[in-house]
Amino acid sequence: SGNWVFHELGGLNNLGQIYPEFADAAEWRTFSVTGMRDEMNIQFLADGGQYELSTSYQYVSLYYFIELFQVSALTGREDEIPADLDDGVREAFYWLIRISTPDGMAPQLNDSAELYVNWTCRDGHEIFPDDELIAWAASDRSEGTPPDWTSVRLWASGYTVLRSGWEADAHYAL
Repeated sequence: SGNWVFHELGGLNNLGQIYPEFADAAEWRTFSVTGMRDEMNIQFLADGGQYELSTSYQYVSLYYFIELFQVSALTGREDEIPADLDDGVREAFYWLIRISTPDGMAPQLNDSAELYVNWTCRDGHEIFPDDELIAWAASDRSEGTPPDWTSVRLWASGYTVLRSGWEADAHYAL
């Protein structure tokens, strides 16, 4: 259960992608992608946060979706990714942007380590090159379009972020 499901399903997908010569490789890919989509609907809350409410687990869970997109692109199997996965993955990136501190870090919530949101969003920019908000975060806030909001209430996650702006010296509270 929890973020470990993404580890397991992501690994199975990678095996099916990298070793298509195995008789069950296509079944592995279908099973893993379907499982990841179903689990995303369970584990990711309406505001994009992963239900364990740890910024590190958010990244770990998101990483397996990043890898799914990247490996599928490398193997030419992008068409095997369900279209409805895009919205959930995009919201997971947005959640990290919404809670990011003025210096672009994710606050260390629950069982977390240091995480630079802008670096994470660089992978998101590869997946969603036309998304102006992810482009803004991925470019260290120098390109793209910054958010049109400052403070935000993440109802499903139970967090409220108060900020005076998006500048590096802005006031911030979570």
